[in-house]
Amino acid sequence: MDNYIIEKNEKGIELDIKLHEQFNFKKTKLAFELNEMENLFQEYGSTRTKLSLKDAIEKYKNNPKYKKKFLEGYEQLSKDDLKIFEKYREEPVGIALLKIKQDEEFSCYQIFLHDYGDKTFCKFGIDKKDQYQRKCLMNKGVYFYLIGDQIQYVGSTLKNFKSRIYQHGRITGINCFLNGRPTDCRINFNIYKARFVDKKEVENYYYPMENEEEIRNLEHALIYIIKPLWNYEK
Repeated sequence: MDNYIIEKNEKGIELDIKLHEQFNFKKTKLAFELNEMENLFQEYGSTRTKLSLKDAIEKYKNNPKYKKKFLEGYEQLSKDDLKIFEKYREEPVGIALLKIKQDEEFSCYQIFLHDYGDKTFCKFGIDKKDQYQRKCLMNKGVYFYLIGDQIQYVGSTLKNFKSRIYQHGRITGINCFLNGRPTDCRINFNIYKARFVDKKEVENYYYPMENEEEIRNLEHALIYIIKPLWNYEK
């Protein structure tokens, strides 16, 4: 923490960093609703997006963006792995992967998921009781998550803080797949671990800004100087 100093006050945090500038970040009131949400990937393929295991295999084999990573795993499958895929080929892909996972002999289901797709998650959002804050969070700008006195993640939004926190706090089935949202899953998993496993307070702070170029510049500068752990995890 040598690269920055934080001073808490009633409204938020004053962040003093080696940019020779001070930034007054406002605190977000987070409300946690659920924890220990496991196997969320099972939701994909059986609700609005109908997708069988068979169709998912073809989808990832032929998608230029995910083809290489998927085939790296697919081409290493054993004959038994391929047989279990054949067994559940007509099932919705999420349900099929859960059934394969529950058979402890097989880990081949993981080739459809990114590195955080099979983690444990939590559900959180903005405290609905604070209407003033909900209005303030319609701004765009830079934000960070704080655990104790350590800034763990710095991010930005060019839309609004409310929607970005919603993305972090609401992980869905498709988010867990190769074509999902690995960053949101990574942040949510780390928040779950800090809040419910390590029993630490998780705080979010935001700094409203208007100019999009200035938002990007501040985000990059904070990441470079602070080096938040969650930003560098893959």
